[in-house]
Amino acid sequence: MITVKVNLKPFLSKMESLHQNQLPFAIALALTRTAKDVEAELKREITRVFVNPKKQTIEGTYIVPAKKTNLVARIGLKDKGGRAIAVSQYLAAEIKGGIRKIKRYEKALQFIGALPPGFVTAPGAAAKMDANGNMDSKQLFQILSFFKAFPENGYRKNMSAAGRNRMMKGKRGVGGYTYFVGSPKVGAMLGIWEVSTATREIRPVLIFIKEARYKPVFKFYEVARRIAIQRFPIQFGVAWRQALASRW
Repeated sequence: MITVKVNLKPFLSKMESLHQNQLPFAIALALTRTAKDVEAELKREITRVFVNPKKQTIEGTYIVPAKKTNLVARIGLKDKGGRAIAVSQYLAAEIKGGIRKIKRYEKALQFIGALPPGFVTAPGAAAKMDANGNMDSKQLFQILSFFKAFPENGYRKNMSAAGRNRMMKGKRGVGGYTYFVGSPKVGAMLGIWEVSTATREIRPVLIFIKEARYKPVFKFYEVARRIAIQRFPIQFGVAWRQALASRW
């Protein structure tokens, strides 16, 4: 019979040190990877809930990774949009419900007295739409310029009298047009209307409607919570094995 004795104190000491040093690393890594899983699912939810969402919307999330010294990973909606409205602003009503926030061009129309308080706009028959189902930015720019809704900030964006005349005259083979604010006849909706200078046809470009109350459709928090609960145990197992392997 042979008895083998092993001094386990150095091994146990090393294991204790291993756990103390590697556990925060594994948790931080698992939290960050879980946040990425949540972000991927939120992108899928955006494409499921919204019709032809803009790239700005799909890419509108951000992640703050967890650290060994701060075991919290965060995921949110970008609150800066440059010249455009931030994703966090225009998705707020879709997440929480409530009244849609007024858009930048609507504020400009309100400032000049064209859009009444308590109203927002909806595209009319003469509105040009882009692939994402939003009004064409060039047409909106032209409308704001026509009604002199841009403030003077060092350079002129508002349409001159000569520019209005060119628009009304049109181009070779293409008839001209002009705009007016109001209603073309009793019973017609209030809005911005386009008038063909050749045929005198009148079509609505923007219709003024009462502020609408949104029901929440983008389940941001519900999706994030569900994926986090599902994925963190899996990601922690992978991260812990990775942490142990890197120490031996």
